[in-house]
Amino acid sequence: MARRSSSGSFDYARGSAQDDNRAGSKLGYAVSRPMPEFKNVITKLKKHYGALTMPPAKGPFELVMWENACYLLPDECRAAVFEGLRKQVGLNAKAILKADPEILLALATMGGMRPKVRVFRWQEIARITISQFDGDLDQILKLPYAQAKKAFNIVLSGEQSALQTKLPGISLAFNGKRARPV
Repeated sequence: MARRSSSGSFDYARGSAQDDNRAGSKLGYAVSRPMPEFKNVITKLKKHYGALTMPPAKGPFELVMWENACYLLPDECRAAVFEGLRKQVGLNAKAILKADPEILLALATMGGMRPKVRVFRWQEIARITISQFDGDLDQILKLPYAQAKKAFNIVLSGEQSALQTKLPGISLAFNGKRARPV
C-alpha cells in the first residue's frame, strides 16, 4: 500500500507491485512501468512532427516584433512580414517609430486581420522600448530572471493597455498576452 514518506509525499516503493498497479490505475497509468527517458520522447516527437525551427528573431525586441508580426497565420506569413520589417523599415525601436505609416500598413496587411491595430501595436512596442528601456530591450538579458521577466512583461502588457485605452473594440485574450477583437 502507498505510504506517506517523511517529506509528506506518497512513497509507492515500499508497497507491493499489486499495490503499485492499483494506485497507478487510479491515476491512469501503471506505476510499476518505468517512465520512458526524456530523450526518447523528444526523438519520437521530432520523428513525428519534424525538427523544431527557431524564429529568425535576434534578441528580445525582435522576438516581441516576431510575435506581433501576424495573428493566427502560419509561420511562413509571419516570416514574410518580419523580413519585410527588417528590410524595408529596420528592426529597432527608432526605425519603427520613424517609418512611413504606409509602409507599416502594407506590411501589417500581409499579417492578417486588423492591420491598423497591428501598426499601432508595433509603434507602441517601440515607444515603450524607447521610453522605459532607452531603446535597448537587450538590457533585460543582464537582469536576474525575475526582474527580466517583469521587464519583458512591461513591454507586452504595456502595449496591450495602450491598445485598450486608445482603440475601442479590443479586449485582452484570456491569457492577457494577446489582443483580440470584441
